[in-house]
Amino acid sequence: GSDLATWSAGQTARGQARLATGEVDGARADFDAAIKKQPGFEPAVIARTSLDLAAGVVAAARRRIEPRFNPKTAGPGLAAVYAATLRASGEPEARDKARALLERVVVGGLGPDAARAQLELARIYRDVGDGTKARAAYAEASRAGSFDARLEAGVLLIDTGDPRGGHETFEQLLKQAGAPPTPALLLEAARARMLMGDHRGAS
Repeated sequence: GSDLATWSAGQTARGQARLATGEVDGARADFDAAIKKQPGFEPAVIARTSLDLAAGVVAAARRRIEPRFNPKTAGPGLAAVYAATLRASGEPEARDKARALLERVVVGGLGPDAARAQLELARIYRDVGDGTKARAAYAEASRAGSFDARLEAGVLLIDTGDPRGGHETFEQLLKQAGAPPTPALLLEAARARMLMGDHRGAS
């Protein structure tokens, strides 16, 4: 009932807060508790599957989400993390399935879940070498405030022969970053500065 949903939502929110401070084990325990109490609670399933993917436990992630995934009823958040498990499997057929699913769910989507789906779609386009579509999907995800999308879009610019565009992207992200910037952003910004001949700035 609603009490159960409220409890699961609270537990999941606590897990997200723990994750934000780097307390991965505590976050995992919170997500597991929420799922145990309410097996179909989507935010907890998404968060827990994302943790599996981040840890490289792709088979476990897929086992967790596949039985709960219904393409007819799934929202963009669930679709994005399911597609991420398919892409991470490295199987071309699974990747094509993920691409078709995401191309359907991103149409007209707004908000963080839609941005996550656009980000995952951009990664698939990038993986198959379609830079034009990847840039467009990264732009859509960036518009919704996705930091990862902006970072990866900058990397894609450098990798596809536009180091100046990549450099500008990272400099903008550095200006907007809270202190301290993420290690990934610092590394990419340093690489871009080296490519632009700014070795002092890179070091």
